[in-house]
Amino acid sequence: MAEPIFREIDHTADIGIEVEADTPSELFQCAGMALFSLMVQPLGIEAREVREETVHAEGWEQLFHDWLSRLLHQFLQDGFIAATIAIVEIDDQQVHARLTGEKLDYERHEFETEIKAVTYHQLSVTCEPGRCRARVIFDV
Repeated sequence: MAEPIFREIDHTADIGIEVEADTPSELFQCAGMALFSLMVQPLGIEAREVREETVHAEGWEQLFHDWLSRLLHQFLQDGFIAATIAIVEIDDQQVHARLTGEKLDYERHEFETEIKAVTYHQLSVTCEPGRCRARVIFDV
């Protein structure tokens, strides 16, 4: 099994990522962690709190967008940043995950980038047997 990966992509005035993984679970987990790591340096994030998140949508692309939007909302609403994400259940209609992490502490954590929104611009998600890929652009 290959390691799920993500890479930043250049985009005028915004920031984007491309993610590759063997399964939808790994794809969503890796994308969520990538989102958090773009906003806050992951070193030093502790598992002080556990949160359960469930997102429902129609199809992989909408689910991927809504999943990342939910995670961003958690960060923007009360500063929650995940140290780990475990996908408990997933299909093309819903994702249920367990996140461990803590609230952002500017004295202990290094803030990286302010992300305002998950966009639909160039959004793509493909899941084939043995390989999933996604691309998403964030408004900064």
